[in-house]
Amino acid sequence: MIYANNRKSITTKRIGEGWRKLKVERGGTHLEGAFKTKQQITVELTFPFIETISIETTEPFADSDDLASFAEELALVVEHRRKVRRKQKLVENKELLRTKIIPQWFEREAFIARNNAEKEDIRKQARRELNAGKVELKEYNDLVRALKGRSDDDDFIDGLADYNRRLIIALGALDVEKGFRLSQHDLRDILGRNAWEQSLQIHELDKDVKDSTLQIIARGVENFNRLYNLDPQAMCLEQMRMDYDSITIAGFGDIILAAALKKGGEVVAVMAIDDVQGRRALRHLLGAERLAEVLPKRAYNAVMRDERLFLGDAVASDSIEHEMIIIE
Repeated sequence: MIYANNRKSITTKRIGEGWRKLKVERGGTHLEGAFKTKQQITVELTFPFIETISIETTEPFADSDDLASFAEELALVVEHRRKVRRKQKLVENKELLRTKIIPQWFEREAFIARNNAEKEDIRKQARRELNAGKVELKEYNDLVRALKGRSDDDDFIDGLADYNRRLIIALGALDVEKGFRLSQHDLRDILGRNAWEQSLQIHELDKDVKDSTLQIIARGVENFNRLYNLDPQAMCLEQMRMDYDSITIAGFGDIILAAALKKGGEVVAVMAIDDVQGRRALRHLLGAERLAEVLPKRAYNAVMRDERLFLGDAVASDSIEHEMIIIE
């Protein structure tokens, strides 16, 4: 290609790999060389993460649609590369996850499950009273609507905020950016399908256990027995200390999800909060064979039924308001 005017001429010729030969003639002098042009496309991702990638190319884009298609491909490359790096970070920090982060995460989820179970206990007790003719249908329906629309009390809100703060601090040890999410799918990929059960904290309590802990277990046994029409449906601390030698509990942190009460080494009573976490904890604590010996068929079938466990994501965020419960 030749460009010429009265003072100079420029000659270019394609020579391969994006290069062009260049010759410039000006008066009695000339220059020779080669050049290539480059185009750069930069993709800046803002959601669900922030990352930038730039690619240089010698080939021109045919039109805006071609450019948009190339940008889409780049975005997918960035996403894939990020997933690979993220998975590698989690694998490299498996022990940190197991010992520091997961216990905080699961304790928060157990705290939420206990709150949900308390609401369910109220609803089911009202249903029993309705069936017994102690309350009218309208009164029962009003209660159910109130439970569904009920705002959680201040103790629960404050407690959840505290769990979230502690979880964010634990996630900080991973050195991840704000907005990082850890899901139960990640957990399954890294630690296996039974990661939740394997993380359950099992403790043996003796007769010197604090009254406050014993009261929680006694109330749990009452609710469990009432749910499945078992005896006893009322318990006091003196009876607890007199009738049972030891108690084995399963849960996370201060949250008791399930318990087995023993006398002479034999399990004589059990409890589980009315939530999938409670039932799964009880199954893990005793196993199917032992539960079949302890529970009547109806209660056994209810505890053993297959249920999917839902866990809210663990999120690295400076804002507690944005970090709440994300259900998969």
